Amino acid sequence: MKGSTSGPGGSSQSLKRTATTSIPTSRSTGKKARLDAACAERGSDSKSKVDSTTLDASIGVATLKQLKRSLRALIVGLQAVEAERVVLDRVWYKNASQFKSALWWRHANSLRRSLRSLDTAPALTARIALLYAELCGAGEPGSNQGWPVLPREAKPTSQSIETVLRTSQTKQRLREAEEELEELRGVIDVVRKRAEKGGKVLMVHLNTPPAPTFAPLVAGLIAICAAVHHPTAALVGEESALDELKNILGLLRTSV
Repeated sequence: MKGSTSGPGGSSQSLKRTATTSIPTSRSTGKKARLDAACAERGSDSKSKVDSTTLDASIGVATLKQLKRSLRALIVGLQAVEAERVVLDRVWYKNASQFKSALWWRHANSLRRSLRSLDTAPALTARIALLYAELCGAGEPGSNQGWPVLPREAKPTSQSIETVLRTSQTKQRLREAEEELEELRGVIDVVRKRAEKGGKVLMVHLNTPPAPTFAPLVAGLIAICAAVHHPTAALVGEESALDELKNILGLLRTSV
């Protein structure tokens, strides 16, 4: 009888011991799971922060690349116009006294005078190029016949770009550059209109019988008007390099 009663008691005690020993194990397992979940959450948070920093850095670098591309396109367009102005100045110097009373010559001379208003463009592009160099951490831009030569990028970071943009001096320079670009846009548009009008007047004169005596000169002036009109129309058209550059400067100024 004792043997029969001791068996169930012993088994119940062993079950109790098993239960009491299994409870801490389950608690430790739950605690470990919570720790693992917390670590995973912190890891995901830190990863998201790293991804955000990387994204911000890529946006900053991409913006600087857009600035460089649009500034270079503006410089190339203005250089093309300046080259035509040099030719037009020589033509004017050789023939001004002879044709100054002719209607077609007055239109060509009007275009020449309007081109003088672009004299400030090299200095403006040089100031913007210097801003670009400071933002990307590169050396000062060079110069080629009065026009800036953009430096190579120096792999800037979002922190270095933000440090430069936070200064009040940089914000002021960006604002002034935006305003000057808007003024430059108006000047370029005037040049475009005068080149278009001058070309039309010269074409009428060239096609009016009898054929003008100085047809080669008139044809040369038509070519100059066309060569001036093409880049100026591109610079003041929709989604032009000038407008893109102005928008990028505004974005940089208001980004921080």
